[in-house]
Amino acid sequence: MPAGLFSKRVHDAVGLSPSDRELLKALRVTERTLENGEPLTREGDAATQCAIVHAGFLASYKIASDREQMLAFHVPGDFPDLQTLYVPISDHGIISIG
Repeated sequence: MPAGLFSKRVHDAVGLSPSDRELLKALRVTERTLENGEPLTREGDAATQCAIVHAGFLASYKIASDREQMLAFHVPGDFPDLQTLYVPISDHGIISIG
């Protein structure tokens, strides 16, 4: 389960109580499989949910002139759009790269 993977990553980094880990594992999860090159979000999209990478890789990018500029690469356990909790409109896109 993706929330369990995220819980483990946070626990390994900063430590969590058993009850905190259970709360994270209990988050409502909708799994979605992306094809290579399929966008998760696009710049300007309104945030409606947050994602956790379960398998494969994602990349955050911006369009600069006529090119895509990669901002970050995301691996399993990452929360690539965590900032949407504070910024309701995405200022970059997130795309599947594998």
